[in-house]
Amino acid sequence: MTNKEQSIDQTASDSKGRGRSMAGFPYVDLDLGVETAKYVFEMGGNCTFEQLSEKSGQALDSNALRIRINTTWRQYGLITVNGDRISLSDLGKAVLQPATERQARVESFLRVPIYKDIFSKYRDESLPASKVLEQVMEDMGVAPKQSARARQILMRSAKQAGLFEDSDFSLAIPRGVKIIEDRVSEPQSESVNVPTEMTTHGKREPIFEALWGMVPPSGAEWTIEARAKWLNMLSNALDMSLTAPDNTIEVCVSVVKKVR
Repeated sequence: MTNKEQSIDQTASDSKGRGRSMAGFPYVDLDLGVETAKYVFEMGGNCTFEQLSEKSGQALDSNALRIRINTTWRQYGLITVNGDRISLSDLGKAVLQPATERQARVESFLRVPIYKDIFSKYRDESLPASKVLEQVMEDMGVAPKQSARARQILMRSAKQAGLFEDSDFSLAIPRGVKIIEDRVSEPQSESVNVPTEMTTHGKREPIFEALWGMVPPSGAEWTIEARAKWLNMLSNALDMSLTAPDNTIEVCVSVVKKVR
């Protein structure tokens, strides 16, 4: 495991108990999103969750893999998820081509709503001091206990997108790159049929759609170990998507052999 992946594992494990942000922000930087798209490309542009787990070296039921997929899909827009299949999006294909990589990296960065807002606020101007920028992010909905991490990932991703190409202190579109507004809107996921119980106020949550798509059809064989992994992934998704009145309790599903 690389140092970057170890950092993601630590970020995932530390996220509980830090306070919940009202504004979504990536838990991994743009380079890791591009790396994820590259993994999918190397597997023919289409793969399963299990295959990406093996390719990335991250356990199928780990927070690290879930955050990797969720951020690359819902924030950076480089992949799409349909059921248990992961595919490259058009933007994901573009970011892996030398001729279109610079443009695609900028578009991917600006697809993140809070990044787009900060870019619009400080475009071609000097960024404020770290603590001030963190306060700005808090005002945009980032939880105070997460704002330092959010700022660090923002700064790394901005550099990886080429926005510090002309200056280390201000955000600017790289030379030769043109922003196309309708291509930097928040990515939309493909929908799949899910039961009413898997919706939030009538709106389907993509992460739950993806999880439901992993459930085998009625009558199929599904091992106890696989069921436990799926239930743990569901529990992790609920932690990321919903709030609970008591955050001192964690749900853990494990396999225990019956005593006869």
